[in-house]
Amino acid sequence: MSAIIGTDKDCGLAVYDLAGRELQFVPDGEMNNVDLRDGFPLGDELVTLVTAGNQSDSSLAIYRLHATTRQLENVAARKITTCPPYGSCMYRSPATGKFYYFVNSRKGAVEQWELYDNGAGQVEATKVRSFNIGLRPEGCVADDELAFFYLGVEEKGIRKYGAEPSVGEHFVSIDSTSSRGHVRRQVEGLAIYYGPARTGYLLASSQGKNAFVIYRREGANEYVATFNIVAGKGIDEVTHTDGIDVTSNHFGEEYPLGFFVAQDDTNDVGNQNFKIVPWHVIQNALVARADSTSDAPRLVKK
Repeated sequence: MSAIIGTDKDCGLAVYDLAGRELQFVPDGEMNNVDLRDGFPLGDELVTLVTAGNQSDSSLAIYRLHATTRQLENVAARKITTCPPYGSCMYRSPATGKFYYFVNSRKGAVEQWELYDNGAGQVEATKVRSFNIGLRPEGCVADDELAFFYLGVEEKGIRKYGAEPSVGEHFVSIDSTSSRGHVRRQVEGLAIYYGPARTGYLLASSQGKNAFVIYRREGANEYVATFNIVAGKGIDEVTHTDGIDVTSNHFGEEYPLGFFVAQDDTNDVGNQNFKIVPWHVIQNALVARADSTSDAPRLVKK
């Protein structure tokens, strides 16, 4: 199964195939940030669980994605009210196998909710952690192997927290929007590319530079490179990106190492849309950069 699920912040969620064809639109509210995890135990099945923050009523939207039809089905046990959602993401604990939903608000609230089957084939949620950072957060992503939770702080940079609900509020600053940092205001979406043996990359949307920043996933998240997605093959460049995602799964000959997807704020021939870059294009650019002293990679969209 392959699908891309995107938010329409005005009215709902859309499901696309990798060719960009819309398979389904779910008009359930002003959705902001969508994430998913495979292997969620629901009833007597392991399903792909999809969550999103519904800004219409400050609730947690929960769906299952059917493997054959690639259709979303609402499986929330009830209306689950959270802080007014601005950014959100999911996490599966490597220690316990439990599933969680992180959500934050414009006023700095951060909440962590445990997700579980209510015994009737629906998903219930319980808040297990909350704190306030005193600043405006944005996108987030959690590392399901290394148990870290990364939070973009729009005007400041990127923070790294523990993802387990018992670890408190301690964080490490990964990068900043200052002149010494590599991201520029606003810091928006975050994503993780899982490599072998607990390696890989953390990626961030640096909206103020129309660019994307790559860090090591392991260790202290060392800075690797910054890239832009430029125009090519009749497709316009990517600018002012909010949301990003990436996968290392194999998706045939076109995407043998997975792909990177970015929301494009201004599209030359219509509405905002999503642009896909095969990961091997990014990987090849990183290798070429390491072998030279050239400027940051310039990537052409597929």
